[in-house]
Amino acid sequence: MRMSTEICETENLKPGWVRPDGAIRYSSVGRTTLYDWIRRGLVESQLLGEPGKGRCMRLINLASLDACIRDPQAAELRAKNGGEG
Repeated sequence: MRMSTEICETENLKPGWVRPDGAIRYSSVGRTTLYDWIRRGLVESQLLGEPGKGRCMRLINLASLDACIRDPQAAELRAKNGGEG
C-alpha cells in the first residue's frame, strides 16, 4: 500500500525541463513565440547533443517560461543583464 501512495505523490511533480512540444502544451504559447523568447534570451533552453553530428534535443526550463509569462518586462531586463536580476 505504501508504494501506491509514493506513486500518487510523484504524479503531481512538475518537471523542471521539458521538450518544446511539452512547453507549448503546458503554457499554450505558440511555437513561434516560444522560439522568439528563446532567441531573445527570455526563456532558458539547452540543446543536448552536438549540432551537425546527428540528432539533438532542446529542453525548455519551465521556471523561466513561467517567469516570462508572469512578467515579460522583468524577463526582458534579466535577458539584457545576462540572466542577473
